[in-house]
Amino acid sequence: SLGPIIMQKTMGYTYYDTNLQATDLRPSAQHWFGTDNLGRDLFVRVMYGARYSLIIAVSAAAINLVIGVVYGGVAGFFGGRVDNIMMRIVDVLYAIPNQIYVIILMATFKKEGSSGLTTIILAMAISYWVGMARIVRGDILQLKQQEFVLAAKALGASKARILFRHLIPNTMGSI
Repeated sequence: SLGPIIMQKTMGYTYYDTNLQATDLRPSAQHWFGTDNLGRDLFVRVMYGARYSLIIAVSAAAINLVIGVVYGGVAGFFGGRVDNIMMRIVDVLYAIPNQIYVIILMATFKKEGSSGLTTIILAMAISYWVGMARIVRGDILQLKQQEFVLAAKALGASKARILFRHLIPNTMGSI
């Protein structure tokens, strides 16, 4: 999302600048992707258009990461019935193809009146967290048997502290 701002300053062209003297130029040192029929720099225009793609990708990935890590961490840490129920929910969501799931979520969010960008970000984030949850759950199941968890329990650490301060940071390699 900073790319268009940086490129506009370094290239010396804005998205709207036209130069009828430089129409349909081939790529060069001044115009990396060349120019169009109005003399607009194509590289600057591509960077300007990419900002929404970057905003969607970074935002959806961040939300996906948070939901997946917390969900998988809780399922793996508490185990037993909690883990079983939470993982059956993940299995149901895995059974639905992601594209159909995204379309259903987008239609639902659209009826509630949210903006297009917000709808896309939420639909992608909500539909792709299940893989992250499974990875984190598997790591937590292994890590909670380690001695450092037993030591934290012996020192009186709460379950939340053990999960968020000891276990989840140790899953960062897999994440």
